[in-house]
Parts: sequence; structure tokens; C-alpha cells
Amino acid sequence: MWSVLLFLLVQPLLTDSMVCPSSCMCNLEGAVKCSLAMLPFMLRLGISHSPLDTIHPEAFHVAPQLLSIKLSSNTLSSLPSRVFSPLVSLEQLHLDDNRLESIAPVLFEGLANLNELDISNNAIAHLDPNVFHSLSSLRYLNLGRNSLQQLPPTLFHSLTRLQAVTLSGNPWDCRCSIRDIASWMKLNEGVVSDRTDVICRNPYPLLLRPLGSLLDEEFKCDVTTPSSSRTIHVVSATALEEIEAVEFTPTTTAPEARIILFLPFPLAAMSDPNRPAYFTHTHTHTYRETEM
Repeated sequence: MWSVLLFLLVQPLLTDSMVCPSSCMCNLEGAVKCSLAMLPFMLRLGISHSPLDTIHPEAFHVAPQLLSIKLSSNTLSSLPSRVFSPLVSLEQLHLDDNRLESIAPVLFEGLANLNELDISNNAIAHLDPNVFHSLSSLRYLNLGRNSLQQLPPTLFHSLTRLQAVTLSGNPWDCRCSIRDIASWMKLNEGVVSDRTDVICRNPYPLLLRPLGSLLDEEFKCDVTTPSSSRTIHVVSATALEEIEAVEFTPTTTAPEARIILFLPFPLAAMSDPNRPAYFTHTHTHTYRETEM
């Protein structure tokens, strides 16, 4: 048992019958603080089914050689944003079955060799679009049994080596904003290992329907009521056109939609040498609801 406690970088509690491990510091309240500095050749660290609830921000700075970390089934509710950054050789990271509610956007930054990540069975409700951006070697990803209702449309785009992802056990909201993820699932059926169990919790008409089975029209992405505003950039040989579409729901007076054109203009034709090489023309339309 003490061989495990020697690896602790947090504060589990000792009972009255326990003795403080060597190379660790203990206090009268039962807290234990240990360091990895005495274990320079350790490649795999596992702490599970313990009261582990805190990790020091620099806990792994003394152990960059680690290849595997398993912190499953503890009581971790948060993690320092860059706690794993020094672990450039890390290949396996298990954080499943804890109490994590959020993941910092830079938590996995620098883990270019990571090929297995398990953050299942937590309470994660949101993921940043770039949270997996650094994981160019990732092959296995488990996001199951969290509180995720939506996912950023580009979440998986940087994971070019992904072989298996688990998504079931989340309360998926199958409205318009998740349509891109559903499309990705259809294109990567062999990657989503539990695709038939990735089911809708909302809206009610789609309750218990597999997300990957829905047709585009079932997401209700009406052109007048999309989920968000979008900016579309179009580049041609003669002009650079930026179209900013301001989306709206029907009201008495709808918001305005702006079309902004950036057209090439010969620099030599300008009398003022400080004048920019492009001019801007703004044309504004106001859209209003039409009664039928």
C-alpha cells in the first residue's frame, strides 16, 4: 500500500492505524504529501479508488519521463490548467470516474505523443473547440457518461489518427447546433465505436433516436432561425468579399444584414500615396416579417 502512497502528490487521509510513509510529509490532520523526485526511472503512475482530490500545478515537473498516468476512480473535481504539459512523452492518460466538471482549454497542450485519453464518467458539460488540438497522435478517446449536450463542430478535426471514440451516456441535445457532429459521425462510422448508443435526450420528438441516424431536415436548421450568426469569406480573382449574415427569428422588425465588399483598387491610380489599396462599400438591407 505504501508503494502507491509514495507516488501521491496530493492529500489523501491517513487513518489512526497508518504510519507516515518514508520520503513523505504527514500532519496531525491525516494529510500526506509525497513527491516523485525520488523516482526518476518510474514510467507508469497509477492511483485509483482513493480520496485523491487535488494535484499540485507542478506535480509532474520532476517526472517528464512518464509514459502512463492512471488517476481513475478518485475524487478529483478540477485540474490545474497546465499540470500535464511537462509530460512530452506521455502516451496514456486516464482521468475517468472522477468529479471533473470542466476541462481547461490548454490541459492537454504539449501532449503530442498521447494516443489514449479517457475522461469518461465525470460531470463535464462543455469542451473548448481547441481542447484536443495538440493531440496529433491520439487514437483512442472516451468522452462517455458525462453531461455533454453539444460538441463544437470542429472538435475532432485535428485528430487525424483517431481510431475509436466513445460518446454514449451523455444527454445529447439533437437540435441544429449538433448537426455537424452528426455528419462527422456518419462519415466516420467505424471510429464511433458506440454510435448506436449515442442517443438524443432533446428535443422531445427525437427522444431516444440515435444521433447518427437523423436526417439533415430533422435538425430543424431553418434559414431564418439558425443557431448562430456566421461570417462567410469568399475569395475570387477579382474581389475579396466578406458576407456577414446576421441571423434572426421572425419579429416585427428584424435585425439588419450587412454585405461588405472589399474590391481591389490600383494603387497607382490614387492621388494620395497613404490611401489604402482597397476601398469599402457597405450596402445595408433591412428584412421584415411578411404576413401571409
